[in-house]
Amino acid sequence: MFSLLEQNKTREIYIAALKKYDLNKAGMNTETGEVLIYFNFPQALPKEINSLLPGLLKQTGWTWRINQETNLEALKLKLAEILPEGVSLLKEPSIQRGENKVKIKVMSAGEPEQREWQKIMVDFNNVTGWRFEVQTETPAAIKGMPKTTGGKMEINTAFNYIKNRLKAEGAEIYKTSLVEGSIRVQFVTPQAAEPYKKALNKLEKETGYAISVHPEPNASALFQKVSSIVPVKKNPSLFKDRREIKIVVDGPIDEETKHKLERFFTETGYKVLE
Repeated sequence: MFSLLEQNKTREIYIAALKKYDLNKAGMNTETGEVLIYFNFPQALPKEINSLLPGLLKQTGWTWRINQETNLEALKLKLAEILPEGVSLLKEPSIQRGENKVKIKVMSAGEPEQREWQKIMVDFNNVTGWRFEVQTETPAAIKGMPKTTGGKMEINTAFNYIKNRLKAEGAEIYKTSLVEGSIRVQFVTPQAAEPYKKALNKLEKETGYAISVHPEPNASALFQKVSSIVPVKKNPSLFKDRREIKIVVDGPIDEETKHKLERFFTETGYKVLE
């Protein structure tokens, strides 16, 4: 029978030992003396975990339980990371949980060789434990949509056209809506739209609608992105006026994670602070 180490110290020990395995977060069940471990990709955990965890039990007195659900936001981000240059998602991936499989539809300037897709699929499976199927379209297959007699595209056609064109440019679009006769596009933050100004201007001419960027950040998407970079103890706090996100973590942030947070700042305009 092991004596139980103080719970916050135990959490720190578990996180320090497991963070290199794509740890998402760790919770504590004080009634059972369990550490509840959430990995982004539990199906892809290496066998060495089985020899590591008993040592943590001996060190802390706390046993463990691994949540078997994949972090779907991390899965989508990983999918976007491994796509070849010039290839972008046309729509949200189709998640098939029961089969640990993702179906994607992409647009490609060219046609990646079959062996390149095979390597990507193997790498994705090794990292996540999931498989994916891909359907590709070239820009020529995504034709400009006809306008109505009023000089504007039908509104739902315009929404889809804008989302597809921006995603092909590498943008993440969360929502399109009609506001007082113009189309409003939501990026993760207004600052994230800056690289796509020219594309938005061109889309105005192609669709016949004035296009604006949603003035508010998507807090939920920001928090999900932060949590996929660094395990946090509780929900982050958002300070829109200062463009800052405050997080609470168990231990010091390593250099690799700091670089990821710097890239997050470059992409979103929001700085992450402890």
